Amino acid sequence: MSSLLPIDLPTQFETERLLVRSPLPGDGMALYEAICASLPQLRAWPTSLLWAQAEPCPQRAEQNCCEALAKWQRGEDLWMLIWDKQSGQLAGCSGLHQLNWAMRRGEIGWWGNTPLLGQGRIREAVRGVLDFAFSRCAMRRVSCVTHVDNLRSRHLAEQAGMLQEGVLRAWYPDGDAMLYGCVAP
Repeated sequence: MSSLLPIDLPTQFETERLLVRSPLPGDGMALYEAICASLPQLRAWPTSLLWAQAEPCPQRAEQNCCEALAKWQRGEDLWMLIWDKQSGQLAGCSGLHQLNWAMRRGEIGWWGNTPLLGQGRIREAVRGVLDFAFSRCAMRRVSCVTHVDNLRSRHLAEQAGMLQEGVLRAWYPDGDAMLYGCVAP
């Protein structure tokens, strides 16, 4: 399926306030610090954010960045770091996952660095990732699955232009999920 990958898939893009890019070697410490600062909020969703249940460590965060870059280069997963251009701080993560290049679809996810939330950075990044998916990756559809009780993520999906498509009953061991989606303009 590698022949279906966009040939000139860029590893970054910018929005008005953000640089959104693939992880690079050396990003691990910033990732580790953002996870630590956000751990209580991330752990509030144990069935949808399984990775946040483990104790964070700088070495593992660095390893994750290197592995994510390799997956990006192979077109397997497009995990993205969201950098605030003014402060240089890691504002969060997003990306395109569960990629099916043959069908031109994927799934978007996100989380924000808690101390930097509340100023629309994650919404701006998600809108940018959706634009990237459609304009640069030639995706036809992007979906999002979020816990039914995660009202903040549900609201963000709607603010980013995604439509609620249904309820996935018993999706998680502790409850249902909401399915959101959008298609190429």
